[in-house]
Amino acid sequence: MFDMNRKRDHFLNEIDELIKETDTALAERKTGIAGDGTIDELEDFIQTLKEMKDEVSKNKLPPKAKREPTMGWYVTDTWSYQNPLGAKIIRIEEKYKKL
Repeated sequence: MFDMNRKRDHFLNEIDELIKETDTALAERKTGIAGDGTIDELEDFIQTLKEMKDEVSKNKLPPKAKREPTMGWYVTDTWSYQNPLGAKIIRIEEKYKKL
């Protein structure tokens, strides 16, 4: 039980950091700074991350079969392979699927 709680807490901390980083990228796009991710994509990502955080914190995860990666598809299809934010988004979705 302790290990699962620690794993969950670590995941929630990672999500919080990723929301902040995604919000920073969103602010940049809104001020005209070019980069990966459209305003709509980044807003959707923030919403998805908040939903993931809520599900994990309330221990109300959907079945693993329903935890499909959606953000990662956008990242791998349209973002630069060198983008660290994109790599973090893909990694957090993979962790979410395994919880």
